Amino acid sequence: MQEIPEAWKTVLNKYGGQATFIEGDYIQPNYCFNFAFNYHLTEGHLSFSWRHTKNTYEQQQKFKWHAADDPRREIGNIYDTQTVLLMELPAQKNKLKIYNAGPVTTLLSRLYSGKISTGHADFDKTFITIAKPALIVPNLMPYLHFLLHPSLAPSLTLNTSWQDAQTSLFYLKLQINQLITDEQDLGFILANTHKLTDQLNQYN
Repeated sequence: MQEIPEAWKTVLNKYGGQATFIEGDYIQPNYCFNFAFNYHLTEGHLSFSWRHTKNTYEQQQKFKWHAADDPRREIGNIYDTQTVLLMELPAQKNKLKIYNAGPVTTLLSRLYSGKISTGHADFDKTFITIAKPALIVPNLMPYLHFLLHPSLAPSLTLNTSWQDAQTSLFYLKLQINQLITDEQDLGFILANTHKLTDQLNQYN
């Protein structure tokens, strides 16, 4: 069985209830550990997902793929990692989306209305920011700078438009394209995302 990081168990025991763990196999090499939580009276959900080449290596060899061709195919390598955090918003009256400013995303962002400059050079160099109305951003910037923290690299997406199909509730969604396995980093992310949702709730 795949070893679950202690940091995930600690957060689960402190704020969550029952976790679900999906363990992959050679047919379906996807893994996922997730649970709902209540963080200082705010409902949310944490999900950690990844793929593991230990389950796909033999299948790849059948097609004469070699580990030397792609480092991801080395036995025991974890890839396609994600940490996804959801925190509930009472309503969704303002649009906020932030994602890394790579060459392709920067080009595509020109197709969308609402892209703004935050007036903070380090932030604008790292991220594309889309906000409607734009006037909410100045007051949000003190609560957005945590996204520049090294623990959140190399890429992430934040948006306020995620809606649960069953309950119709809206959530702030922070997707980080790596597994956060350090307890201090998880605490930092939870605390700062909670502060951001509190601030967003003032505009709803």
